[in-house]
Amino acid sequence: MAHLPRLVLLISFLASLGATTHHDPDVASQVAVFLDDAVFVGSRHDGINRFLGIQYAKPPVGELRLNRPVPIEPYTGTYDASEFGPSCPQQHIPIPPEFPSGIDLARMVKLLALIYNATTPQSEDCLSLNVWTPWGSQTEARLPVVVWIHGGGFQVGGSAQVDGSIIVKRSIELGEPIIVVSINYRLSLLGWPLGHEAELAGIGNLGYRDQRLALRWIQKYIASFGGDPSRVTLWGESAGSMSIASQMLSNNGDQQGLFRGAFMHSGSLVALGDMSGAQEYYDNLVKGVGCATSADTLDCLRRLSYEDIKAGLDASPSFFSHQTLALTWGPRADGDFIKDLPLKHAANATIARIPVVIGACDDEGSIFVLPILDILTTEELHTYLSTYFFLNATRDEIDDLLGVYPDDPTLGSPFNTGQLNALSPQSKRIAAIIGDIVFESPRKQWLERLAGSQDVWTFRTKRGKGIDGIGASHISDLLEVFMPSDMTDHLIHFVNYLDPNGSPQDLTVLPPLGQELLSVGGNTIWPKYDSQEKQMLVYVDGVQRVEIARDVERERQLGYMSEFLKLNWIR
Repeated sequence: MAHLPRLVLLISFLASLGATTHHDPDVASQVAVFLDDAVFVGSRHDGINRFLGIQYAKPPVGELRLNRPVPIEPYTGTYDASEFGPSCPQQHIPIPPEFPSGIDLARMVKLLALIYNATTPQSEDCLSLNVWTPWGSQTEARLPVVVWIHGGGFQVGGSAQVDGSIIVKRSIELGEPIIVVSINYRLSLLGWPLGHEAELAGIGNLGYRDQRLALRWIQKYIASFGGDPSRVTLWGESAGSMSIASQMLSNNGDQQGLFRGAFMHSGSLVALGDMSGAQEYYDNLVKGVGCATSADTLDCLRRLSYEDIKAGLDASPSFFSHQTLALTWGPRADGDFIKDLPLKHAANATIARIPVVIGACDDEGSIFVLPILDILTTEELHTYLSTYFFLNATRDEIDDLLGVYPDDPTLGSPFNTGQLNALSPQSKRIAAIIGDIVFESPRKQWLERLAGSQDVWTFRTKRGKGIDGIGASHISDLLEVFMPSDMTDHLIHFVNYLDPNGSPQDLTVLPPLGQELLSVGGNTIWPKYDSQEKQMLVYVDGVQRVEIARDVERERQLGYMSEFLKLNWIR
């Protein structure tokens, strides 16, 4: 009799479908999955099942606001899983009403749409996830799973920004079917509370804890969708990729069986400081929302209306404000989830020993100079870096850093474009510096830390170098993945085989989309990275599409920045 509720639910579900049930995978219809004593009714279209907006945690509202996530109770009843759940509250991003001349506006719109959509419904009750599966996959299918962790500077973004069915459909075409899961996690203050108050309360890095809980949900339930809980790969971009690095580092590198591989775009560990170093940001928000005189500011924040807390978030500086990637809200060392300053901790700590792919765009910093085109001189740039990024650095240290990044547009980003794409006298110089601080130097450090202890591959994308003003910018690789393209195929191969080249035993698989080079099976072989050869895959424009090169571009700058970041961190 223990399964009677399920039988009743099944009869009720089948009766409700009536004449709308189809057996043609290309015809839109309803599909269902049982979790605990509940049925989740999703949809099927074009051969892909979609189960959307499934809550994995209790709503983080009331007393659960600014607290660690709590697992959802066992499910009962019937749930509509045909629509995305709301995004977590998005911090206001002050997009310029007009971009400067020399910028490809259409390209900027496409890029920003991948991480930010102001029209998406928002709610604090946002801890949900989405599952896309191939039509016809049964619970015994045991398909590999990839978990998408979105980017957005820990301030914006959501699981609904991308369409997982694109990846699943291509995996079916390759004969390597996979399941895609995307997750929401809390953002800005609600996900990354700062200051000694939050540190004492043990609520640092709540967004990371949300992600961890979602991964535990996947372990418990993904088999019901036909997934294999022992074959889960993490996949993320920007803040999502930084999240993966922290998940690999947390818990003394013990991933607790939650994932077995990582595919990382534009992010690893970032040189942020500790909780107390960002006290000013917390104090400013508390003052702005009227909680400064409260004996318990966290309690005051929990009692605020949603509208008031959202107004406080929106008043905080964002990654598209003047301080750009000197993030107001984001991960910091809390002595628990992140034991010590991230880059310092990674140098000696145990890291999850799993296969990793990590890469970057050639011009990571180019779009982030748009809010600071008013910096016109070396002295103004010096003041900017000492004010927003490196409060603990001496004047001489910043002078030396700027000496490594000379005031020469031909050496700035977009790289290798000569005098072109200079939006201001300092823009290409600043783009190179910011891109290296946040993305390129940490990527190189992460590579060197992992090489020798586990399988690791690295890539760079130079596609779009001809885009006016921004070149091969941050986020541009996602346009390729969701096209789909050869980058999609490398991801799918990795999810299946923990090797972006695919199965070494099967050389008859379809060659990655757009690749024309001939080698084994018609594919370009992507070599593993090691500290001696330093080989990487480069995605390029043109007929060839990919090439193998040594990861040695701008070694002096990146080497200097790596040493600089060991002594100086973003507050």
